[in-house]
Parts: sequence; C-alpha cells; structure tokens
Amino acid sequence: MHLRHLVTCVSLLAASACGGGGGNGTVTPPVNNPAQTLSTLRLGTATASLAAGNTTSLGAAALDARGVVITGATGYVYTSSNPAVAEASPTGVVLGVGAGTATVTVSLTRDGVTATATSTITVSGSLPVSASVSAGATDNTFTPPTLVVARAATVTFAFGALQHNVTFRSTTGAPANIASSTNTSVARAFPATGDFPYDCTLHAGMTGMVMVR
Repeated sequence: MHLRHLVTCVSLLAASACGGGGGNGTVTPPVNNPAQTLSTLRLGTATASLAAGNTTSLGAAALDARGVVITGATGYVYTSSNPAVAEASPTGVVLGVGAGTATVTVSLTRDGVTATATSTITVSGSLPVSASVSAGATDNTFTPPTLVVARAATVTFAFGALQHNVTFRSTTGAPANIASSTNTSVARAFPATGDFPYDCTLHAGMTGMVMVR
C-alpha cells in the first residue's frame, strides 16, 4: 500500500516538472526569421534636377519580398542613358554634365534574381570654360577641392603668401606641373577629357582634382 502511494507521488512530480519553468505548461516556440531574397530595388529619389557641374547621390537599397532592406547588399551597377547629360559613378553619384534629361538605371543580381530601378535626371546649364582654384593662403587646402570644367577649359591656380605647388599625378593628358609659388597666379589648359588629380608635394594630404567633360 505504501509502495503504490510512493509510485503515484513520483509520477505526479515528474508530470509537474515537464510543465516548463513558467508553471503554466506553455512552451514558447523558437522564432524563425526567413532568409532574405532580393525582390526589388529602391532609389533615394525617382527624379532629380541639378546644374551642370553639380552632383547628387541616388542611394540604392535592395529589398526583400516584405519590403525590408537587405543589409550589406553589394554589386549595384549604375548606367546612364546619356552620359553627355548625366554621368553615373559606380557608387551611384550622378554628375550633371550638360543641359538635358537622362535616365539613370541601377541593377543588382543576387539570389538568382535581377532587379532594376530608374531615376530621371534633369540637368540645366553648361560646364564652365574657365575657372579658378585657390591654393590656401593660410592653410593647406585647395578650394574648391574638386572642379568640373568643359573640355579645353583654362583653370587658373591662385597662390597667396603660403608657398604651395601643383603636381599632377601620372595621368594621360594632364598639363604641366606648377613649381612652388607664392603671391601669383598660374593658368593651365585642359584640352583632354578625364580626371586629373593633383597634390601639393610640400604638404601631405593637400590634394585636388580637375574633372574635364
């Protein structure tokens, strides 16, 4: 009689232990986050207007079927329907080159899916045929650090009391360097299209760029 009572008590204790720590017998199922698969692309703007020589960033984002951003997605490809109007960089920065309208398309292929999105870019005005860059009179900077001009433009480098030089990197079509100078202005012509970075070799980190389109 005592043995049967003991077995019954042990069975009841075991059943109680299986009910979970909450004491109500409810077991919380694990959360399963579905894998993200590319569905669509989203651009920061569907239309943009800018003056020639200015830029805008389109900021593409990959979305899954729920419209959630796929963090860390890479491999976006940007193309312009008319680079003479709007030029698109590999990072989605669009440069206004000449008056008109162009469509910039971004595409991404992953998960066996190719998605695209477009933005209409309207550009006004034209690139200058002459411009100037100031070599810092009191600091080690070129202003503006990046200049966009038309082909065959003349750029005048203005030097103040602080000595600087302009040394172009090895780029086909770059003009002649400008030796260390103070309190003067020196002009250089840019007959070829391209990107022409330069440095002041007297001061580390003092860099500039002339973009010719």
